[in-house]
Amino acid sequence: ACLGPMPTEAEWTERGLDKYGLIAVNEDGNAAQVEKVSFATANSLLSTFGKIKEVGPSLGSFSLSAALLFALLEEYGAEIAKKEAKFDSDPHFWMPMTLSEESYVSVMGTKGVSKKEATAHFA
Repeated sequence: ACLGPMPTEAEWTERGLDKYGLIAVNEDGNAAQVEKVSFATANSLLSTFGKIKEVGPSLGSFSLSAALLFALLEEYGAEIAKKEAKFDSDPHFWMPMTLSEESYVSVMGTKGVSKKEATAHFA
């Protein structure tokens, strides 16, 4: 990701940042990721994340170690075998891992996911 200062709302719109995931790094070096959100939603979600040092678009590419991949396959083996649903890496993996539960449930609500379902997935 190309990280820099948090853009203004006009820059956000001009750069089309609502069409990308957002990676934010706070002054403690902790990072959070959210999937395709508006400027207002990004600011709301990040309001509890501490002082934001840098932000940038997530380009959707990541690597996993073999150990993590096998752990995920074991954890979700039953769901994979059933092939009844799908998980997307941003909202179902990175976001619950990097956001607070309150922020995660809030942003998933804007995507039509019930509070009950988002809370259960976060856990």
